[in-house]
Amino acid sequence: MKDQQVTREMISSLKPDQVSRYLQAHGWVVEHESNRSSVWAHSQEKHEILLPLDKRLADYTLRMADVLDLISQTEGKSVSEVVGDLLDFSLDSYRIRWVNDNTEPGQIPLQAGVQLYESMKTMLKAAAASAISPRPNYPPKQPNQVEEYLRNVRLAVPEKGSYIVSMKSPISLEQMSFVGEPEPFERQVLIILNQALSQLRNLSDSGINADSFASMQEIVSMGLSSNLCNAIADVLDEGAQRLEVSVSWSPLKPRPPEPPIIFDRRLAVTIREIAERLQDHDVIEHFELIGMVTQLVRPPRSEVGRVAVQTFLESHSVTVSIVHVDPVSYSVFTRAHDERQSVRCLGDLVHHKKHYALMNLQDVKLKAEVDE
Repeated sequence: MKDQQVTREMISSLKPDQVSRYLQAHGWVVEHESNRSSVWAHSQEKHEILLPLDKRLADYTLRMADVLDLISQTEGKSVSEVVGDLLDFSLDSYRIRWVNDNTEPGQIPLQAGVQLYESMKTMLKAAAASAISPRPNYPPKQPNQVEEYLRNVRLAVPEKGSYIVSMKSPISLEQMSFVGEPEPFERQVLIILNQALSQLRNLSDSGINADSFASMQEIVSMGLSSNLCNAIADVLDEGAQRLEVSVSWSPLKPRPPEPPIIFDRRLAVTIREIAERLQDHDVIEHFELIGMVTQLVRPPRSEVGRVAVQTFLESHSVTVSIVHVDPVSYSVFTRAHDERQSVRCLGDLVHHKKHYALMNLQDVKLKAEVDE
């Protein structure tokens, strides 16, 4: 192997199942397998690959180097590029490009750089918390699952072009093995982060008004929080003329490509206003809602719907809106409405001025069934 960028340690760190999944994703198939090695063939290649399967083999590193050489030849890449692809194969990548035309490419002022990294952590922390329980704002202390996720995220070497920071979020190979299984938590975090930032960008353009509470609740359920808003605004206020945020999904389980999300400095004031609006929401956790269903809305060919429930709070009649109601819960609400029965459910009650909404819906039942 002639590629001086690839060290013996880098080669020996590669796992057999890691390389196997890479080969399979690139059209290679196993022709023969034993306890110590497997033979791979490709319909469009004349070469075969002998992949060592036991890291205890004395010549494991040499054999794996041969595998890398063959992959390099067939894909027309350098060995270092192949190693990079293999190391990133089970990683989702999230990139933030910090742009200021008055700063040299690849550089960033110290204070702006500190703020960029702090905001990155806040964004991931907010998205992870939302993956567990969507809320308009979060306290500093979060569940252990959030902290554990943050400990597993890695920062990559800044890339070329303005100043680009890349975060690597590892995906469990075991969790990615089953087709049709829910996305692993690590993947859910970045899906939520991307969709929340997309909604924030759209909301920043259209603005908010006093009557937009219901739509704000839908956006909160998709991951938007005051923490996330302030993280973006903090970077824009600290010298960035523009931020470009993009995601690259692991080839192990690809998703459709997503366009970059761009925030200009002019949006910072509006984003702060959205954050303040979200911070102005009171939340009562584990609230038991009992009342009559007054509205059912579900668009054609949609699996989720919206429900309104009339109830009494402190002797006052109020309407509580519930968005993103799953099909099973929606059927219970429909039955309660048609039979004019009270319904009982649990969730987090969000209050803003005269508006109420229930989030994180669970345990929807007819009240008569609960009383039995």
